[in-house]
Amino acid sequence: MGDLAPDGMSLDIAPTPSGPASEPTEPEKVLAMLAHLLAFFCGGIIAPLVILAVKRNSKFVAFHAAQALLIGMAWVGVLLMTLFGTMGFTTARSAQPVARAPLAPPPAELLFMLLWAAAWMVTAVVFAVRAKGGHWSALPGFGWLARRMAGMGPLFLAVAAGLGTLSVTRDASAFGPGPLDTIEIAAKAGGGTNPVSGGPNALGIGVGLRGGASFSGFYGGLSFMDYLGSSQEVPAAGGGSTRYAVSSILVGIEGGYEIHVSLFTLRPQVGVGSYTLNQTESDSNNSGSLYLEPGVTGLLTFGRWIVGVDASVLFLPWLSGAQPAFTAHGQVGFKF
Repeated sequence: MGDLAPDGMSLDIAPTPSGPASEPTEPEKVLAMLAHLLAFFCGGIIAPLVILAVKRNSKFVAFHAAQALLIGMAWVGVLLMTLFGTMGFTTARSAQPVARAPLAPPPAELLFMLLWAAAWMVTAVVFAVRAKGGHWSALPGFGWLARRMAGMGPLFLAVAAGLGTLSVTRDASAFGPGPLDTIEIAAKAGGGTNPVSGGPNALGIGVGLRGGASFSGFYGGLSFMDYLGSSQEVPAAGGGSTRYAVSSILVGIEGGYEIHVSLFTLRPQVGVGSYTLNQTESDSNNSGSLYLEPGVTGLLTFGRWIVGVDASVLFLPWLSGAQPAFTAHGQVGFKF
C-alpha cells in the first residue's frame, strides 16, 4: 500500500492533482473513519451524505465521506435488486403447478446477499482503519469520482448542506446516548425472502407499525408486521390443481442500544415475539413459532420527524422447514 501514489494504481491516491495536502487532524481522521462505518450500519447513504455536508471544507473528510457514499450506494443497490428480483421471480412462477417441496437448503439468493453484505462490512472496516491512520485510500473505480465530488461546492453540497443544517436538540459531536428520552411511532414498509423451505414466499411485501421509547441510551418497543406473502398452484387430492397461498404476521417486542451522531441514531437491536404462518389451500390453517430477529436500524431526525431504514435476519427456530430470511424496511414517523 503505497501512500499518495498519483497513478491511482495502489490503495492510496494523491488528495489533489497538485500533490499531497497537509496532515489531517485527529478529529478529521475520526470523522473520515465514521463515514465508512456509518455508511454500512446506517444503510449506505444518509450518514456519509451529512458528514460530507457538515465537513465540506475539509478535503480529507469530504473525500472519505464521498467515497463511502458511492460505495454504499453501489452495495445497497445490488442488495435491493437481488431482494426484489427474488420476490419478483417467486411471484412469476406462482402460477406454475408444482408440489410443495420438502426441506431444502437456503436459496442461493439469500446466501449471495449475506456474502455481499459481509464483503461490504469488510470493505467499510478496512477503509475506516485506513482513514483513521490518515491515508487517502481509494477503492479502484470509486476514488477518482469521490475526489471530484469532494471538490464540488455550489450544487451538490448545497443539497447536502440543507440536510446538515436540520439540527435537533442534542450534542452534535456526541458519540453516545442522547440527552433526552423520547417516544417514537413509525410506519414501516418493505419485504423479505422466504422463511420456509419450498413453496411460495411466506413474506414478500409487508407493511407494519412500531412504537417505543428511549431511556438512558436504551430503546424498547413493540412491533407489528403483516407480510402479504404469495401463492402458487399445487396438485389437488382428487386431481387437477388448487391454489396454495401463504402469508405471515409478526407481533413482538424489540430492544437495543442507541448511538447518536449529530442527526443520526444508529440502533443495533433484536426482536422477539410470535410468528404466525397463514396457509390457505382447500381450507385455512395456521402454524406458529417464536421468532428471533437481530438487526440494525439507522434513523435520521428532522425536528420531530424521523426517517430511516432497517435490515435484519429472521430466525424461526420452532417452525418445521424454516430457514433464515433476510428482511429490509423503510420507516417514516415522528417522536415526542
